Amino acid sequence: MRIHIHFVCLTKRCLLVSFALLAVLQLVAVSQAVAQTMAHAPDQQQARSNALLAIQHTDHTRLPKPGQTLTNTDIAEFCKRVVENGERYKIYPAAICIPLEYLNDAKEQLAGTDVKVAVVVNFPHGGPDIASALDQIAAARRGRADEVDLVVPYNEFKKGHSDIVAEMVKKCKNACGGMQLKAILETGALDSPGQIRKLAGLVLDSGADTIKTSTGMIAVGATENAVQTMAEVIKARGSRHGLKISGGIRTCEDAERYLAIVNKTLGAEWVDAHLRFGASSLYPALVNYLYEQPSELQASGSY
Repeated sequence: MRIHIHFVCLTKRCLLVSFALLAVLQLVAVSQAVAQTMAHAPDQQQARSNALLAIQHTDHTRLPKPGQTLTNTDIAEFCKRVVENGERYKIYPAAICIPLEYLNDAKEQLAGTDVKVAVVVNFPHGGPDIASALDQIAAARRGRADEVDLVVPYNEFKKGHSDIVAEMVKKCKNACGGMQLKAILETGALDSPGQIRKLAGLVLDSGADTIKTSTGMIAVGATENAVQTMAEVIKARGSRHGLKISGGIRTCEDAERYLAIVNKTLGAEWVDAHLRFGASSLYPALVNYLYEQPSELQASGSY
């Protein structure tokens, strides 16, 4: 009988020890989970801050793919989504970027917002016809565009005709009036960082307000090397000019990667004043990340 009682007591003690040990293990697991969450919290907060920053510096873009035709309805729906999401989440992109022929429709749709309207000129091939580019800029000015994204004649530059590039940029800048002039270099078509550096300097010295990487219409868009080179050119000229990073910018991670480059080279104040992203997929991706609304926002292109 005593043996049985002793055995029962030992069993109870073992159970109590087991329960206590289990409680300790659970407490340790919870503590580790909390520690991991706290360790990742700054990263998550920084990622959200970067996403918010990127949205405010994005030119949400709707341009036709090769062989595609846009309609007034396409542009109306595009602008409607920008307005609706801006009203819902109290945050808007810096601008939209569209073909010139839809400028009037876009201005009407975006009335009452601070979203700027940029139109593309000499797009997408960057031909050398200066008169045609000037005609397009005159139409953009009549339609009250805020910004012009001009494809410079980069193939002429590659042939050694820098004078044609300089003349086009100078005349187009003079024709812009109060519109900002962003010069698209099509860096993916240039042969070396040296060419990117030289063309970037040429267009800035010819009067462009901003240099832009790509049209998004060729295989190679923005790259880290191209963006670093362009940022250095801007810094060498007193950090007064803008940089628009476009071509293949689709995710929050893409935006963060390029933000890190320009922050390091040009600083946070410059970013606030001068940085733009150009993309059709980035704005929806950022809104989805921040507000988890994947069913309501779909990318409208591959730009």
